[in-house]
Amino acid sequence: MRRSVPRPAPGRYRLWILFAAGVLLSALVAGILGAAALPEAVRRQVESSLVLPEGPPPAGPGLLPAALRRNLVESAGLAWLLGLSLAGLPLIWVVLFWRGFELGFAAAFVWGWAGNGRWTALLALVPHNLLALPALCLLAVATARFSAALLRSLLQGRPPPRARLLADGLTAIAATLVLTGASYVEAYVTPQVVALSLRLLP
Repeated sequence: MRRSVPRPAPGRYRLWILFAAGVLLSALVAGILGAAALPEAVRRQVESSLVLPEGPPPAGPGLLPAALRRNLVESAGLAWLLGLSLAGLPLIWVVLFWRGFELGFAAAFVWGWAGNGRWTALLALVPHNLLALPALCLLAVATARFSAALLRSLLQGRPPPRARLLADGLTAIAATLVLTGASYVEAYVTPQVVALSLRLLP
């Protein structure tokens, strides 16, 4: 008789997703508040070194390496590494929080600095992050569940549940592929959105 592969309880998985969304939302808020709380002297020093470009950055391979490094090496790769380690469970959420904090800080700072170009500057942050942030939440959940299953099996002296590890591993792979797609969106689509906004917005 063929055994059915057990699936995670939907309610429990939703709790993981809600927790990840809460971490990301709190990070975005913390980043916005952090930008607002910058001392005036520091703000002026940073603003003096920034220049608002007259046009959008050229789309294409020039932007792709930095996007891939941020999404795959600094985010996905680190989450995978922590998920495979027993001590990585709490640190996975730090990766998610830091990514959200960076985005919230950048959005708030740009809004106060860019003047009439603030909407265009904000649009430069949106298209790829619409893919990257949900994918990073899903990756954090999958790798955290993976790490938790390994830790629980070690403490209980039982072999890890292969079906759950396989399901979480496949989810993490899918989220990593979406992050890869977000990198290409950042390199090829976001500049086109910025160019369009420069033509349409005053």
